[in-house]
Amino acid sequence: VVGEAECPTLQRSGYVTETTDEAWQALTSGLAASVLAGSMWVSHAAPASSAALSDALLDCDLRRRGVPLHAHLADATSAQQSQSVPWTAVLAGEADDLDAVSLAAGRAVSDGAAMLKAKVRDPSQITDLVAALRAPGRVPVALDANGTLGPTDLAGIDDLELEYLEQPLPPGISWPEMAGVCARHLTPMALDESIVSLDSLADALRSGAMGCANVKPARIGGTLAAARAVKMCRNAGVPCFVGGMFELGTGRAAALAVASLSGCGYPTDLGPSRRYFARDLTESLETDEGGQMVVPDTPGIGRTLIDDLVEQHLTDRVVIGAPW
Repeated sequence: VVGEAECPTLQRSGYVTETTDEAWQALTSGLAASVLAGSMWVSHAAPASSAALSDALLDCDLRRRGVPLHAHLADATSAQQSQSVPWTAVLAGEADDLDAVSLAAGRAVSDGAAMLKAKVRDPSQITDLVAALRAPGRVPVALDANGTLGPTDLAGIDDLELEYLEQPLPPGISWPEMAGVCARHLTPMALDESIVSLDSLADALRSGAMGCANVKPARIGGTLAAARAVKMCRNAGVPCFVGGMFELGTGRAAALAVASLSGCGYPTDLGPSRRYFARDLTESLETDEGGQMVVPDTPGIGRTLIDDLVEQHLTDRVVIGAPW
């Protein structure tokens, strides 16, 4: 039985997790060997690597027992679950061209998106950006600032009637300061880069530092930790949604299982495979007739890497054997 998982790091630093090179080094030099030695060593310097290895072990166990990941997570967190979930179309590359935003928004709505979200590049264009998002009509909109705004940039944000504003201020801001921002605005403030662990999520919830949370499994400790994060938000009465880090089908299938849990009050950021890749490396993740993302229902994550496609893109392979 083979367990599969994804470590969706970036080649450059600065996005809270380790880089791809750092992740490869951590997995091949320490983490995998520790598992073979009978322990699970978690590296705080390589959180995405640790999460990926934990997810692979969980996937292997669930496949062996014939249990779908979404059912396991629901049982582990006493949550209700859905077989399909609404999704948000995140418009990132088009944000500098408002006409392109409107066109992409229209295509996304036609494709079944339940919400539209754009990245903020220029604070002075926020109003125009929201207008471009709303051009197709019919669906709510949100913005993601990726920590690029200051308190003065938030003047008038409530007039835009957003579903939420994600990570308005840099992730290093203190919880009391972020709580003050939340208290001064009607717009729910979502935290993303600020949430790097279950402990940081607990601190944010206690401090009233957010109106909703973006739960990213790769950053927060893996799918089981992400399911616990959803439960924490649910118990605190704070809605959340499951975000992504540009995963292939392996990572998005696992994250969709988290997004199916009760407590996710907003559509997930995880869209169908066709929005990301000409050809995914697993069976495509698709929408149902109602436009919602279908949660895989076969054992484990419900997706398996297609070996021939992996070979076409493979750059390195390491096989680590047990010492006995």
